[in-house]
Amino acid sequence: MKGWLIYLLMLGTVSHATAGLAPSDFARGFSLQVPEGGAIYRLEIPAELYRTVINHNLADIAVFNAANELVPHTIHSAIKVDERSERKKVPFFPLYAENEDNTDDLAMRLTRSPEGDILQVRAIPRRERAALTGYLLDISSLTEPLSELQFTWQADGQGGIFALRIDSSDDLVHWQTRIPRGVLAELRFQGQVIQQNTIALPKIDAKYLRIIWPTTNPKLEILTVTGLLNSSVAASDLHWQPALAPNHWEGSEPKEIFYSLETRVTPAAIRITFPEENSFASLALYSRGDERQQWQKRCEKPFYQLRVDELLVEDTLCSFAPAADRLWRLVVVEDGAAFGKGRWPTLAFGFQPRQLTFVGRGQQPFLLAFGSGKPVGELQKYATDVAAVAGRDGGMVDGILVRRAKLGEAVELGGEEALHQPAAPLPWRTWLLWLVLILGVAALGSMARSLLKEMRTKPEE
Repeated sequence: MKGWLIYLLMLGTVSHATAGLAPSDFARGFSLQVPEGGAIYRLEIPAELYRTVINHNLADIAVFNAANELVPHTIHSAIKVDERSERKKVPFFPLYAENEDNTDDLAMRLTRSPEGDILQVRAIPRRERAALTGYLLDISSLTEPLSELQFTWQADGQGGIFALRIDSSDDLVHWQTRIPRGVLAELRFQGQVIQQNTIALPKIDAKYLRIIWPTTNPKLEILTVTGLLNSSVAASDLHWQPALAPNHWEGSEPKEIFYSLETRVTPAAIRITFPEENSFASLALYSRGDERQQWQKRCEKPFYQLRVDELLVEDTLCSFAPAADRLWRLVVVEDGAAFGKGRWPTLAFGFQPRQLTFVGRGQQPFLLAFGSGKPVGELQKYATDVAAVAGRDGGMVDGILVRRAKLGEAVELGGEEALHQPAAPLPWRTWLLWLVLILGVAALGSMARSLLKEMRTKPEE
């Protein structure tokens, strides 16, 4: 009896050795092609992965080497985000052309400060037919690229739509067109004032910008120009999911329109597509993770898409803090788009692209595995902050330390079964401890009975 008791007690104190993760614990994968001699590799997360993984934080991702050993990896944003933003007034000067039909024939004379800043742009003595054709913007003193320009202009009470072109230059001689057709507008529509007074800019590394008005369009008398300097995420930096149609709506005249996002992206913006042009609607956007959670408001604003002649004025974009939610709802505050009867707006979701950085430990080929129903805590044991060493902004990619990996062939691993949560293990340790306790009590009872029996027989002897 004592031997069995000691054996069972030893079993109760031994921890069960759990096996590490294996490729078969994941649904699918990709082989990875990496250059020889690298230490750390990086690639952008492929779209297929977002459709397969279980977790929005992409916890069910792993990288294996040729020996099926896990290698350190991390998932991080592909965009360097800086929440700081600053608006700066931009010096601007009117430009004149001797021939209004030739906007490149600009007559101007510059006066500069000793530091090289433009103090004044004066028209060269011109004939009566010289015309205002645009403005010169001096951005040479700005320390960061501009992400947008904001304008105010002299209003005439009637409003209108104004087309323009934006060029850039470093020497005021050679110009490159950066925005071939931008639009500013001020319109009144159904009691609403629609003003489009900003123009988003691509990344421009230049000293000067030139705004040109097409000769066939009315011109604006600009009062102020303000530039937005920041490194925050812009719509052009996002990746966009295909437009999603609603799955249901509520109300005879739809007041609530519902959408379900099935991929595991984390949206940071939406873009609305109206059933047809010349539509306007004031909408509020809400989201939540599942039916048990409360709706959270993401944004509320007027959306519109208006075409006048060949000019399109639209505001169909709404940005917000990233939200890893599956259920989305549009509440119609004011409907000028005649929603209903098969005429529904679609939503495209924009999300920040994410990157995988991993250490090239062991032999090639490496395998990117993804999609697993295992507990998040177990999956995250094998993740580490490799990007803290490599740098998150991607500036060292293709350099000495960090090199670019490429996706190879798709591989089926554990299949659909790997996506399901594994059954909870039997509580064998609890059962074993109870068994040890019961046997211990039984042993003590047996010993007590034996002792009592001996005590009763001694007086008789």
